[in-house]
Amino acid sequence: MRVAEKTLLDELRQSSLYPKFYWYDAQNSQQIVALGKSKDPNDFTVHFMPFDHQNPLSFSPEVLHIDNTSVDLQKPSLNIEIKERTDTPSRDQWNEDISQLLSYFETTDLDKVVMARKTTLTLNQKIDSVDLLERLISKKSGRFYFLIELDQNSTFIGSSPELLFHRKGAQLQTEALAGTIGRDQLQEKDLELAKNLRQGEKEQREFGYVTHFIEQKLRSFASKVNREECRVIQMPYIHHLYQPYTAELTAPIAHHILLQTLHPTPAISGSPQEAAIDYIKNNERFDRSMYAGAIGWTQSDEAHYAVAIRSAIIRQNAIDLFAGAGIVAGSDSTSEWNELELKLTPYLEEFL
Repeated sequence: MRVAEKTLLDELRQSSLYPKFYWYDAQNSQQIVALGKSKDPNDFTVHFMPFDHQNPLSFSPEVLHIDNTSVDLQKPSLNIEIKERTDTPSRDQWNEDISQLLSYFETTDLDKVVMARKTTLTLNQKIDSVDLLERLISKKSGRFYFLIELDQNSTFIGSSPELLFHRKGAQLQTEALAGTIGRDQLQEKDLELAKNLRQGEKEQREFGYVTHFIEQKLRSFASKVNREECRVIQMPYIHHLYQPYTAELTAPIAHHILLQTLHPTPAISGSPQEAAIDYIKNNERFDRSMYAGAIGWTQSDEAHYAVAIRSAIIRQNAIDLFAGAGIVAGSDSTSEWNELELKLTPYLEEFL
């Protein structure tokens, strides 16, 4: 009998070294597993920058595996039973919060705020974080899949659709990703939904805040900025507006300066950026913790970061799921709540 070849996900699951880091860039078929913390810092560094830039995490691994092959998984659903669900904010609180924010728009210069929700599921058994990550990969629920496990008590995982930036030498790639609409199983209806997203006034306005921010920042340290045409990117359950950029850095600039300059974009904070961040800090009903941070790695002249959305924190038999929605003048609280549910579908359908 032929023994199945050990995969990097198997290596991740079986290792007793902490911290643990996993990265899979599905678009470029790159898998990385980093295990343990080296006493002697080396060229490769795992890095996580929280939404508020407070208490960033970085380490050079003791063991590093890099594999440039695609991951093709067929994994059965977890089918774990939900004993209790708690939303923070609750549905009523969400309605109140959005109403308050819409009124705030009328009397201030604030144009957009990304309000988030934490959904806590208490389950009938412990979750294996790698099992859940494998399910997310098998459903092709994102473009960047990640895991950080500092110890045995909690794990941060996600399947993000959004690149923050990829830098190699003087070449930089980044993107604007914002605006959301659900999908439909019927192709004709699905195409109509994508068209509505491209042409919707509210969606274009929300997307414009993101593109303006990115272009302004790129002009401060890059030349030859190339902007591709805005288009719709398809995920399994939703459509997003998407616009990629490439640029050439005009002078040597450290990875951490790029990170501090571009993160967080209005796609996860709002516009104007600083005012939106202040509003979130003062009004959101929970601590974002690792949600909406920047996660990635650096090596020599290369740095690669994804935005840590569509993410979750696993703690024994409980899981905190995070999702956000961009609120602008004209937003409807019920539609935005339903958008949060759509974004969490890859997780929620794993539980009974």
